[in-house]
Amino acid sequence: MQTASSAIQRLRNAVLGTRSAVDQPVKLATRAQLREAAHLAQRALGLKSAPRHVIMELAVCHKGSGEEVPTVWPSNTYLAEKVGVCERTITNALMDLIDEGLIIRRDSANQKRFKRIGADGKMIIYGFDLSPLLRRQEEFERIVAEIEAAKLEQKRLRAVIGGDRRRVKNALEWLAMHSLANTDELAARFGTLSQRTPVRATKDGLKPELANEWAVLAEDAERLLAMIDVTEFKLVETPGATAFFAPEFSTNDGENFRHKEPESDLSIENCLEQEVPRESQPAKRSDDEIDLKLVLEACPSVTDYPEPIRSAYDLVAAGSYLRPSTTASADAWASSVAAIGAPLTAVAIIFAYQRLNDDASSGTSRIQSQGGFTQSILRGVASGKINIRTELAALRRKHMQ
Repeated sequence: MQTASSAIQRLRNAVLGTRSAVDQPVKLATRAQLREAAHLAQRALGLKSAPRHVIMELAVCHKGSGEEVPTVWPSNTYLAEKVGVCERTITNALMDLIDEGLIIRRDSANQKRFKRIGADGKMIIYGFDLSPLLRRQEEFERIVAEIEAAKLEQKRLRAVIGGDRRRVKNALEWLAMHSLANTDELAARFGTLSQRTPVRATKDGLKPELANEWAVLAEDAERLLAMIDVTEFKLVETPGATAFFAPEFSTNDGENFRHKEPESDLSIENCLEQEVPRESQPAKRSDDEIDLKLVLEACPSVTDYPEPIRSAYDLVAAGSYLRPSTTASADAWASSVAAIGAPLTAVAIIFAYQRLNDDASSGTSRIQSQGGFTQSILRGVASGKINIRTELAALRRKHMQ
């Protein structure tokens, strides 16, 4: 007697295994119902490419012509042509589907698949029983719902972490440019968490613990930001409004601040001898002192900043927030801060932002380069060619007309 090949032996073992299972009859199913169940099985079990295509082809082969159970009998050659793979791949895919419990093999004694009418007039079908798809449909629906819920949770975590990361970054940038506060520890934590946070979706996904760590870091950064003394901006009261001018930074002796010593070897006597007389000192430019009420009335678009603006600190924060919308670079902001101070830079950015909005709303589109226009405003204010107070007053009159 001829010895059977290993492939045939595997098929026979699969037949014996599936036939030993308890067959639970199911109601007659249509082709659409089987396709829906097969699609759910694909998503729930994460089937590979070949089994995924084969299970859909088996569902499509069902004619729904009155069989007691949904049984199909396509040959491996037919499935290989439909799926576009070799017959060996089809054999392996069918074995995977049997192992997953999605189909039951019901071959004839000589391992063939066909349909015939028996001696008693009853129809006999040898092939693949697809009833497990229908019996497990509720299970697949539950698993798919859990998968979708997990995806939504990952999306939420990524949005939360992204928001907290921006909060930390904005706070650190503001502190680095406008304060002497020591942010080394916060920057180190920011770098560590950034390395631990995957840029793209991974198999393990984002953990809630990581989101909690980002939230704590954002709170710590904003707490340090709130501790910075707003009086550094030297607020002064003017009739009917609050005015401010560029800060005169001084050294701080707190635990969280660096103390910078002057890099000079001049003695006190030499300093006294070289002191410039007060009357010879240049007079302060008139646009160094800005009326906060004037800025708010002249630039109503500043309300795009989501927080209320009640002080110089809020105005600087608004200017930093609106700067990307003008396409001005961070280097341009830093250079302007070094030249004219943070408050005046913020006012110039807000003024440029309002002019850009007015140009867009008018429909003329006369400003071709937003970034170039904003940088020209910053350079003009720094050089004294643009009096920002005069420009704001003119812009306020234009908006009141």
